[in-house]
Amino acid sequence: MKRIFLVGIVLCFATSGFGQKKSLLPLYIDGRLPNLHFPKIINYKDSAATVSDFQGAQKKMLIFDFWNTHCTVCIAQFPKEEDFQKKYDDQLQFVLVTTEPKEQVIAFFDRWKKAHHQRFSLPVIVEDTTLTQKYIRVFYQPQYAFFDYQNRLIAQTSDYFLNSSIIDGILQKLAAVKAKDEMARQRVENSPATGSK
Repeated sequence: MKRIFLVGIVLCFATSGFGQKKSLLPLYIDGRLPNLHFPKIINYKDSAATVSDFQGAQKKMLIFDFWNTHCTVCIAQFPKEEDFQKKYDDQLQFVLVTTEPKEQVIAFFDRWKKAHHQRFSLPVIVEDTTLTQKYIRVFYQPQYAFFDYQNRLIAQTSDYFLNSSIIDGILQKLAAVKAKDEMARQRVENSPATGSK
């Protein structure tokens, strides 16, 4: 009788997993981010955007900053992020990401504007349910996820590593890789078609 009971319990646990819906696994380093659509954005030219919209024609490096309105360390990084954006505008794009409601974030940035006498300039994805729940493991805030021009995750880090020397190094390395890829592409385009005669 005990064996039948134990077999029944094991079968219950074994079959319960088969009905579960498959979910996307979070990205690891070198994993590719699809061209996701973000339906709720503030501080951007449009109210919605995709990954490629943020990258632009230059295929900029993307840095997603995961934060919230109650995180003082996150907020303290904003001036530095805006400075980096101005300095490297043609090479990278900072995008802030929060799961908080749009109205709460707008109210926060209204207070920011009054306190700093300037409008906050970086785009902010609000009410996020895609990046934080499907693609990026957010363990702490602020947390940064760096994506190269091919949408590959190249780094995840804290604010400690958000500095000029790190960003300069990454951008130089990406520029070299991008140039090498472009040369290879041109070589293929300019090579005569090969085939048997």
